[in-house]
Amino acid sequence: MLSDDEIVTLVQEESDPADDETDEAEENNNNNESTRRRFVEWAQNEIAVVPDFHKRILFSDEAHFWLNGYINKRNCRIWSEANPQVYAETLLHSEKLTVWCALWAGGIIGPYFFKNDESHNVTVNGDRYRAMITNFFIPELNNHDVQELWFQQDGATCHTTRATIDLLKDTFGDRLISRFGPVNWPRRSCDLTPLDYFLWGYVKALVYADKPQTPDHLEDNIRRVIADILPQMLEKIIENWTPRLDYIRASRGSHMPEIIFKICQVIYSQFGLAIHQNDHQARRRFVEWAQNETAVVPDFHKRILFSNEAHFWLNGYVNKQNCRIWSEANPQVYAETLLHSEKLTVWCALWADIIIGPYFFKNDEGHNVTVNGDRYRAMITNFFIPALNNHDVQELWFQ
Repeated sequence: MLSDDEIVTLVQEESDPADDETDEAEENNNNNESTRRRFVEWAQNEIAVVPDFHKRILFSDEAHFWLNGYINKRNCRIWSEANPQVYAETLLHSEKLTVWCALWAGGIIGPYFFKNDESHNVTVNGDRYRAMITNFFIPELNNHDVQELWFQQDGATCHTTRATIDLLKDTFGDRLISRFGPVNWPRRSCDLTPLDYFLWGYVKALVYADKPQTPDHLEDNIRRVIADILPQMLEKIIENWTPRLDYIRASRGSHMPEIIFKICQVIYSQFGLAIHQNDHQARRRFVEWAQNETAVVPDFHKRILFSNEAHFWLNGYVNKQNCRIWSEANPQVYAETLLHSEKLTVWCALWADIIIGPYFFKNDEGHNVTVNGDRYRAMITNFFIPALNNHDVQELWFQ
C-alpha cells in the first residue's frame, strides 16, 4: 500500500530489444521460473533439516539514493514482456549515493557508502565491491560465528567475477548463494530478498522527508533511518521469507503478487514527500504512541478495529477517496467519468480476528446513498455495535 506522501507516476524501464520478442521472453521467463522453483525447493529442504536456516542467511544488496529523490529501476522495477512506453523525466546529473547493506535476523550490517580515495561518492564496480568485502564486511563479522552463516548476493557483474566469488568462498566456503556460486541465486527474484521487498523501499520512504539538499545530509538520514529499525521488525521481515517460498513453490516459480508489475512505479519525490511538516510530526507522535502501547501489550495492534468507507462505481471508476495524489500543487491530472454513474458506498471494519461488514449505505426505500452523519451513526447503532456482541469490547480499540 502506498504511503500518504508517495506520488504514483507512470514510468518506463527501457527493455533490451530481445524483451520485445514475445516468444523469446516467454522462453526466458519459463527458464527463470524453473530456476526459482529449484532454489525454493533447495531452501525448503534446508529449512526441513535446520528450522532456523532462513535466519542464518545474510541477504545483501546495493541501492542508489538520488539527491533529487528519484527511485531508480534497480530497486523499483517494471517486469514485462513488452515495453510499456512510459517515461519519467529526471535530472541528467543529479548527485547520488550508492549504498550497500546486509540484512539478517541478527541485524543489519551497514550502511556502507561507496566512495573513492578523495571521499567522493562513486558507484560500485568489482574492485570497489571486493574492497568493501575485505575492509568493511568481513571485519564486521568478527563478532559472529561465520561457520553458521550463509551469504546471499544477486547476479550483478561486480558480484560474480571469479575474483569476487573466490574472495567470498574464502570466508563462507560452500555457504554462498550467488550466480556462479555453490548455490545458484535465480535472477529477477527481488521478491525473495528482504532488502528489495522491505529495506530499500522503507528507507527511501523516510529519508527525503526533510528534503535533504546535500549528499552528506542524505547520508546522515540514511544512517539514522537504518539505525532506528527495531530488531522486532527485522524478525518479522525474515519470518516473512518462508511464506514467500511457499507461494512461489505453489505457483510454480511465479512472482509474488506485489512483484507482478504492469506499467506503474512509485516515484519518491523530495518535493512530494514532505507536504506539511506538521503532518510528519503528527504521524511521528502517533507512531511513538502506538509503539509504546505495543511495548506494554505486545498484541496491541491485533486489538485495533480499523474502519473506513469506499465508493464502488458501477462503471469501475476508482474515486479519489481511495487513490489519492498528494501534492503542493495541482498536478493537472483529470479523469473522465460518467456524470451520474451509479455507485455503492461500503463500510468495513478490519482487525486481527475478522472483518465486520461489508455494510452498504441505503435509504429507507432501499436505494444506494452516500454516507453522512446521520447515516453513519445509524450504521454504528444498528449494525456495528450489535456485531460486537460476541467480542470483549473492553479489549478493543476503534479507529
